[in-house]
Amino acid sequence: MNKTVRKMATTILLVCSVLLTTACGRTTENYDANGEMQRKETEKISYKVYEKPTYALDENMLTMFLFSHGDLPEYLFKMKASKNIEYHSSKMQPDGTWESGKVNWNDSFADMEKRELQCMLSDSKGNLYGIAMDEKGTNCDLYRIGSDGTIEMLNTDSAKKKFKNKVLYTIAYVTDSKLILTFSEPDDMIGENVSAIEYDLIAEKVIGDTGKVRDSLATFDENGLYYYPVPGANVEDGVILAKSIYSSNPEKTIKCKYLLNSHTQILVKDGFGYIMTRWGICGGRLDDKEWDIVIPVEEMYIPKCFTNEEQAIMPSDAIMCMVKTSGDDREFFCMTWKDEKHDDFSWVHYYDEK
Repeated sequence: MNKTVRKMATTILLVCSVLLTTACGRTTENYDANGEMQRKETEKISYKVYEKPTYALDENMLTMFLFSHGDLPEYLFKMKASKNIEYHSSKMQPDGTWESGKVNWNDSFADMEKRELQCMLSDSKGNLYGIAMDEKGTNCDLYRIGSDGTIEMLNTDSAKKKFKNKVLYTIAYVTDSKLILTFSEPDDMIGENVSAIEYDLIAEKVIGDTGKVRDSLATFDENGLYYYPVPGANVEDGVILAKSIYSSNPEKTIKCKYLLNSHTQILVKDGFGYIMTRWGICGGRLDDKEWDIVIPVEEMYIPKCFTNEEQAIMPSDAIMCMVKTSGDDREFFCMTWKDEKHDDFSWVHYYDEK
């Protein structure tokens, strides 16, 4: 895979669920003359459509990172400036507007200009963690940016000694005190079946032995299990598997119908999991035996252009990312492309009327 393409995919996929291939749904008879999806009065789910932040896809934008640990979408943008690189943030407000500006640690990060940010994530306290690659692409270091703007390079020597001929590739959130670090060959960053190890953020050292993770973009629960879909030969036979990095055998098997493919990302939060399927957003508790449809595709906001020749809705082409609010309900934010050019998008807020 082209390294630039993979880098951009990593930028977005680490913090949100990416939805792939096709899905079935209602016909174009449910759209108005402007190509907007009509709603039935009997439907319980409601939605509002908000514009993207100003920095997103701006001509000066180099990279954007989406964080989803909070209840509202939040971005970090790496931007071209007149003399150097600048970092700006945009956080959605409850009314759908965006609070944006230069981050308070921007000037302190000036010495990182010649290093390439590979990926970033946030914890529940507002701290950011990121990997910065050197100019040669042969060495990566792990950084923590505190909510007060302080910047620290964390000690990853114990991890690098375990993987002498590999580079730190991605990081995944487990808890506020633990990450999963993945390592890959410098020239083979495909991100499948990569080496992985647990990392203690307090002690700044690895925990236990080395392991493997099926996909470097996998999401983990607080027990260190990662989740991925396995579609069946029939649409009724799909399952979600939960594995430890130390075992090839699954710890859990959850039935889930109408799965798209084996690389659709799963959003894990507050003991629940969610995934886009052929029939809409599916989910449930992480210890459930089976997940069910949370929001059916026919109730979702999908622009008319995302239908196939059979007039079936293609939410996987339209929706790039999901953010789940706290709690066991049907409140989601979905990053939704406006058209098939993928050059502009909106955020759609789904919720139940109270």
